[in-house]
Amino acid sequence: MNRQGASGAELVVLFDGLCGMCTRWARTGERLDGGRGRVRFVANQVPGVVEEHGLTRAMVDHQIWAFDRAGRATGGAQAVGAIAQVLAGSRQGCAGVLPRVLAWPGIVGVVDGVYQWVARNRRHFPGATPWCTANPGGCGVHEA
Repeated sequence: MNRQGASGAELVVLFDGLCGMCTRWARTGERLDGGRGRVRFVANQVPGVVEEHGLTRAMVDHQIWAFDRAGRATGGAQAVGAIAQVLAGSRQGCAGVLPRVLAWPGIVGVVDGVYQWVARNRRHFPGATPWCTANPGGCGVHEA
């Protein structure tokens, strides 16, 4: 995988594979993509993936990251917005709604604050079996 989007995906998304809630949302995103390959979700614990994308462990432990085909990175709430925009893109009229809402004065700060609170507390939310638990051979970082 490289920074320009593996397998032709519009977005490559790095998520926390030790987190059950994060794994559940990645699976939900895959299901919403319907096998079209527009968004590729990769656990940030896959050996080498963090470095390949020019990030640090601290950066990926803090929030989700999305990379478009040009290699541009967005993190946190903006990454979630990028995912939603790509997944909604095939639905007529939906793709333009999210950018317009995020353009409202003050809304980005509110959305980012909510995202950061959820990210800090993600281990307290219900989720699926974490990706690293289900794929121990592919997970290079393990919970202490």
